[in-house]
Amino acid sequence: VDTFDQGGPPIFVVTGPPAGGKTAFCRVLLARYPFGIHIPVDELREWVVSGLASPSGWSAETTRQFALAEQAAADLACRYHDAGFAAAIDHCAGPPGLD
Repeated sequence: VDTFDQGGPPIFVVTGPPAGGKTAFCRVLLARYPFGIHIPVDELREWVVSGLASPSGWSAETTRQFALAEQAAADLACRYHDAGFAAAIDHCAGPPGLD
């Protein structure tokens, strides 16, 4: 778990393997704050309606789409942080460069 403290509520980045308990951990962690948002990177990726690149056949497109989802998660966390929310970005550890 990494924490980014820029004043106000924290932004956490929780990483780990699939089914490693990240979601449950984030929910318990964020319950400590009056306002909290859980941002799963994998769910952001699932918003792609067509052309979703699968991590099982890793490609340059997969890398690009993961980077987009990571950037979107960070943007969303910052926007909610600015509104007074603690945020937890939930992300599976991936290939080198994504960790």
